[in-house]
Amino acid sequence: MFPKKPEVEASSPARCRTCAVVGNSINLKNSHYGPLIDFQDYVIRINKGLTKGYEEDVGTRTTHHVMYPVSAVDLENTTSLVLFAFKIRDLEWIMKALNTGISYKERPLKANTDLVSILLNAFVKNLLSQKVIV
Repeated sequence: MFPKKPEVEASSPARCRTCAVVGNSINLKNSHYGPLIDFQDYVIRINKGLTKGYEEDVGTRTTHHVMYPVSAVDLENTTSLVLFAFKIRDLEWIMKALNTGISYKERPLKANTDLVSILLNAFVKNLLSQKVIV
C-alpha cells in the first residue's frame, strides 16, 4: 500500500526547488496569487482548502495535500497524500479509508495509494528537539 522511496532529482546549485504552502485563509480572497502559486515546483495544500471557484486566488495545482482524518478530502490521482498521524486510530483510519472505504465520511477516500506518506507526530517532535528542522 505504501510506496517505495520516490525518485528524486539530485539537487544542484543551478536548480533550486520552489514551493507554495497554501492553507484556507480568508486572506487569500482577491489576492490574485493563483498564477504565482501554480508556478512553483511543489504546491502543498492543507486540510480542506477549496480551489474550485477560487482559482484566480489560490491556483489549481496540488502536488501534496496534508490532512488529518477529520479534514479528509478526495484527491486527484497525481496528488500525494501526507497524513499527520497523532494516534493509532489515525493509522487505522488511513488503512480502512483507502482499502475498504470506511472513513469519517462513510465512503471511500479517493487517493492514489502509491502516493501516501505518513508523518508521525513523535517523529516530527524528535526532529525539532534535535534542531534538525529550522
